[in-house]
Amino acid sequence: MIKKELSSNNIILMNISEMAKRPNTLKAVIDDLKVYVDKMNGDIARIDADKILLTPGKIKIIKTKKPVGRDK
Repeated sequence: MIKKELSSNNIILMNISEMAKRPNTLKAVIDDLKVYVDKMNGDIARIDADKILLTPGKIKIIKTKKPVGRDK
């Protein structure tokens, strides 16, 4: 279903909390999705411990890290 939605040019916010309980399954699914997203020139990023963002072709996610210890 995820691949079908990406092929339809939809952005997906995927909840992985249930899969996180099975690390081997989670790794296999994410590795498979990475290959698929790379082939279609999309992007994938982990938002937090329970969510992954997947984008279709030509939509990139800008990935930045917050500086540790700085609150603004």
